Amino acid sequence: MAATHGVLREQSFDSHERAQYRRAVLALTIGMWTFHFLLLTWRAWLADFPVLIDLLINRVLWTVSGVVICVGLFFILEQMRFGRFWLQVLITHVLVFAAGVIYAAVRVFIYEPADWTASKILDVATYWLWFFLAWTWTILALSYRMRVSREEARRLQAESLAHQAKLQALRYQLNPHFLFNTLNSIAALMLDRRIEDAELMLRKLSDFLRSGLTADPLADTPLKDELAQQETYLDIERVRFPGRIRLELNVPDALQTAVTPGFILQPLIENSVKYAVAASSDPVTISISARAEHGKLIVSVADDGAVEGDAAGMGVGLENVARRLGGRFGEAAEVRSQRRDPQGFETRLSWPLRFAT
Repeated sequence: MAATHGVLREQSFDSHERAQYRRAVLALTIGMWTFHFLLLTWRAWLADFPVLIDLLINRVLWTVSGVVICVGLFFILEQMRFGRFWLQVLITHVLVFAAGVIYAAVRVFIYEPADWTASKILDVATYWLWFFLAWTWTILALSYRMRVSREEARRLQAESLAHQAKLQALRYQLNPHFLFNTLNSIAALMLDRRIEDAELMLRKLSDFLRSGLTADPLADTPLKDELAQQETYLDIERVRFPGRIRLELNVPDALQTAVTPGFILQPLIENSVKYAVAASSDPVTISISARAEHGKLIVSVADDGAVEGDAAGMGVGLENVARRLGGRFGEAAEVRSQRRDPQGFETRLSWPLRFAT
């Protein structure tokens, strides 16, 4: 069964944020038109105009009409939030002009129905156009502020998750069981007088630990470097499971420099070793593939191990990967895990395709 982890969190976060934004727009709109209603009433009172029920009703109708027009204008503008900037500006001003004309038509029809002509409506619309422009600019400023706040929150979340990922990567690398078996294998090679093999194994372990201790978890890395890191890790695990780990890489040369979050594949490879290789006496093939599709980089980690139960591929490691990608790329990232037919497990990651400079 497919699973989408961090992406669902990000979608719920955006839905909550969008609901807050809409409530803020509605409150602002009602507030502005209520202030306008009170201002007109106060002006009439200062001028000693007679308090007539008809005039109060007219003001209420103008106010309600203005709120309805602004709400409708907002929902139209909200549908354009992913369009090009210049097109948004053009359409926004056209819609603002249309809103001013509609409001002017309603106002003239209510207040002066006998003078309901095009010239009169345009004359009144010219005055109210600035009110709708001010409202629109205020809404756009509010939207920009919320986007900046969202990006700042996303950046802080990404930093926190990256530091957490580094700690988890170090936990994987410095796992006593992992180190014990690796060092024990090196000692066995030395006892067998396979000094060159022991030195090679010790060098790989040193390189693997050094990369984890010195790498910046906030920095992106080329895909080829991330793959090299995982190959080093599997070279070490081959000592623990001789003849039981096969690695297949299917990564086009054009994607070797694609930007990849550091350590993003480590938990997936760890899961394949833990749930597939360690649980099977037969050779297990771990496949890593990458492709570009619709402006995204799609990286897949799969194995063909026969594993029982529902734990395969899941757990803290995959959860961390989903949260990191969700914090780093938002809704543009996706994590999907599923069983393979006839056996095995696959996790597919995707995020916006960019290349290292």
